[in-house]
Amino acid sequence: MTFRPSPPHPITTLVLCCTVFGYCSAIAEERSAEEWLRAMNAAQQELSYAGTLSYFNGDELTTLDYRHMVVHGEVHQHVTPLNGPSRKFIREGLSVSLQLDSDDELVQMQEKIEAGGISTTFNPKFDKLGETYNIAVDGYGRIANRSAVCVSMTPKEQDRYRIHLWIDKQTSILLRWDMRDHDNRPVSIWQFTEFELIEEDLRQHSFANGSNFSVTLDIKSKQSVEEHEDDEDVQWHLDWVPKGFELSGTSNQELSLGRDSSHNVMYSDGIVAVSVFVEPAPKSHEGVAMESVSGSTVVVSHTIQDHRGQSKLVTVVGDLPKKTVWRIARGVKFDP
Repeated sequence: MTFRPSPPHPITTLVLCCTVFGYCSAIAEERSAEEWLRAMNAAQQELSYAGTLSYFNGDELTTLDYRHMVVHGEVHQHVTPLNGPSRKFIREGLSVSLQLDSDDELVQMQEKIEAGGISTTFNPKFDKLGETYNIAVDGYGRIANRSAVCVSMTPKEQDRYRIHLWIDKQTSILLRWDMRDHDNRPVSIWQFTEFELIEEDLRQHSFANGSNFSVTLDIKSKQSVEEHEDDEDVQWHLDWVPKGFELSGTSNQELSLGRDSSHNVMYSDGIVAVSVFVEPAPKSHEGVAMESVSGSTVVVSHTIQDHRGQSKLVTVVGDLPKKTVWRIARGVKFDP
């Protein structure tokens, strides 16, 4: 007699699939939250990928074409909004630029953008993140049709936002960033809606620029921390920054106002950053305090008197609660 096994019952198949998938999840759960963060950071430096991102800043939704290429160990990125003003952000290692049309409102902010620059030392310090955040694996889900693990970062003090990072189980690439206030209201969310790894010949995914933008703003890298410490022209300091924030970059820019200059420093806790600008105050700004909020990004400005009795405009920009940003701004003190 020939034995013919009967086809598996649908319920049996479902149980088997759940068992297999549960086994895969168990493997993923063996990795701690800190290990997921380290793997995510390594993936950013090693893997090439592309996709479409949706970004919500608390008020508006933007769609972005995002391309990330690692070429000979150097990170190249092209980010192009698919709605709103026509722009392109380009990064090739330490070279960063923003391409715009001549009538773009950001052209008028060229000096501020160039002065802000980027930090060359903005890297997570995983051994210190636990001092300011409670970090934990906080569930599993699916982003862009890919299995993902959620790592939550809950601040120990109410001086920064809560963050959820959704990390691809297979590649450890960050698929979603979710930043929320202390009432659990979203202030900034971006996530991939389409995602693909780039493994083909680099020539098939060339970043050659074929755009017709009329203006290119070069965003300079900041000086190192060591250069900042030896800068004799810096005559002010911050009385307070949130715990865990360390100086990550600095820049100076000569202005057309005699010998005065604009000075900018950036602090980071390894996850978010805050920039402080100090420059001569226009007469129209004397005694004025201003603020603006766009999603997680808060910008505040006010004028103070320096050690020589001259008015200075202090501007602070950061992805931090408004109360925190104002405390940083009001902590600028001038040395005698």
